[in-house]
Amino acid sequence: MTYKVNILRADGSPAEMHTFKKKPLFAEVKKLLGEMTITIVDGKYVDHKTGASVKVEMWCDDNALMVNNPVRNYRASMLRWNYFKAMENELSDNWEDYAHIYGDAVFIFKENNQVKQNG
Repeated sequence: MTYKVNILRADGSPAEMHTFKKKPLFAEVKKLLGEMTITIVDGKYVDHKTGASVKVEMWCDDNALMVNNPVRNYRASMLRWNYFKAMENELSDNWEDYAHIYGDAVFIFKENNQVKQNG
């Protein structure tokens, strides 16, 4: 099995994809991100063509809201939204307000037979 590490920049530029033969260590991912303070949250990647999905670990910029004009990361927010959507009956009515991710983010997942990513 391989692990995919995808960097999603808040500016909407193409994702940077990296492949690891085993689950990457914190230091390996941190080297890809640079000097940002990280918060790790859950997300869910959904392949809308096949319906397959996989839970992902998202590493988010903890200080992204502490700048003038913070930039919402729409792709990372969608991964978080997918995660919450699966349990929306257990959440408060305003659960979508908590699905927003700001700044750069990384999502990491173990590739399997149902969910494969090119790159």
